[in-house]
Amino acid sequence: MKYFWCCVALVFLTYPIFGQVVTEVPAIDIDVDQIEEVRTYCQPGVRNKSRSKGLEIIYGNRGPGQLSNSKLETGEQQNKYSKWEHLQVKLRAPIIIKDDFKLLVGYKYYQEGFDFSEIGTAFPSVISNINENNLKASSFSLVLNKSLNERSYVALQLRYMVSGNFSGLAKFGDRYATYRALAMYGVKPSVDLEWGFALNVSKNFRRFNVIPFFILHKNFNDRWGLEALLPGFIYARYNLKPGNILLSGLEFGNKNFRLDIPEEGGEEQDYAYNQSHLKALVKYQRRIIPWLWVSAQVGYQYNLNTRFEAKNANTTGFTLRARNAPYFKVGIFVSPHSKEDKMIQATR
Repeated sequence: MKYFWCCVALVFLTYPIFGQVVTEVPAIDIDVDQIEEVRTYCQPGVRNKSRSKGLEIIYGNRGPGQLSNSKLETGEQQNKYSKWEHLQVKLRAPIIIKDDFKLLVGYKYYQEGFDFSEIGTAFPSVISNINENNLKASSFSLVLNKSLNERSYVALQLRYMVSGNFSGLAKFGDRYATYRALAMYGVKPSVDLEWGFALNVSKNFRRFNVIPFFILHKNFNDRWGLEALLPGFIYARYNLKPGNILLSGLEFGNKNFRLDIPEEGGEEQDYAYNQSHLKALVKYQRRIIPWLWVSAQVGYQYNLNTRFEAKNANTTGFTLRARNAPYFKVGIFVSPHSKEDKMIQATR
């Protein structure tokens, strides 16, 4: 917990911001089209902001490193890996689109895996298991947005997620489940400023959690802007030209997986694996053809916690230290034309 509040303090004291995710930082998955004329209903988002995504595919790799036992004995071997990679596929689709009300549904699949070249003598069955089995998460979400008037709106995101070292895309049940609700109130005085508050409530196999968030989207001019969901992320944005967006900032990430570790001739070990980190990054989004965009991200990941919490009497909990390291991500996504895009094209 102390690392979480250190992260919160660091984010508030240092910076600018972004939105999806994540690493499991909650975000309202709405980016409704904007135009500069007076609107009857308030619409979330500001001009020139980073793109919303209908379908997104991302691959990332943190490169080589090691997971070290925090109470390493003399001569004990390290857990060394040649890569720590992940794949994410995210789909979001509108069900109802009206001027004052939006309803969207979404699905996200995420998996990450290690390739260990050496496995130490401390808890080798656990490390061997995550070396052989990818950690997976499947989530289903429902997003509602309601405009209250010309200057304010409310939004609600409901999400059900299962995560663990299971086979297949998902394994349902409370044992692997995370239930999350995010309620948001937003105020938009102009097309260049939006702020608001959100409350995230979640319950999973680790704990019950309530976290408040502050939202700020601001354009300083036609090029520079700020996107933030504190304490989750903060990005400075630079719009090079239409279809070219550069973001730089900090991002907090947190992941949880339920681990079933078989034991010969005995009850299996049961863990709740938690990994949290802070990233300093630069991200680039570029439109290559109408509706189709590519993205690239490079940064440095500072790892805060790597915990294996015991969930039954047959299991012994422990903590490892993951080496801080640079990383990269590449992706491709579909982002339909907004009304703002069409207006820009019409003036050319």
